[in-house]
Amino acid sequence: MLHECGLPVIYRPHGTFAYGDTNILDITLDAGYDGFHYPENNDLSMIHDSLKDRTCILGGTDIVPTLLNGDEDMIEKETVEHLETFNDCRYVFMASRSLHRGLGLYSIRTMMDTVRSF
Repeated sequence: MLHECGLPVIYRPHGTFAYGDTNILDITLDAGYDGFHYPENNDLSMIHDSLKDRTCILGGTDIVPTLLNGDEDMIEKETVEHLETFNDCRYVFMASRSLHRGLGLYSIRTMMDTVRSF
């Protein structure tokens, strides 16, 4: 129905794809999704290699522990890792999931300043 309206459909699963099991990724894309928003704690290289030529990839810096408890260096390092991994494909940078109450604005600003300067 959404495709009939000209709208893209994004899939955002829970869980990890860190152990090389790409079968779920294949099934997901076969269902007709236009984008895949990977959850936190995943193998970025595996996500990249499995999806880079097949769909738009969405994701980024982990909320927990990085944005919630990480220092500036940790936030910058992880943010750059995501940007470098997906720099050759259709990619939308965003936090790994929704921002929670109590998450310091300083952490979000550090993440976004790092994206802007990349």
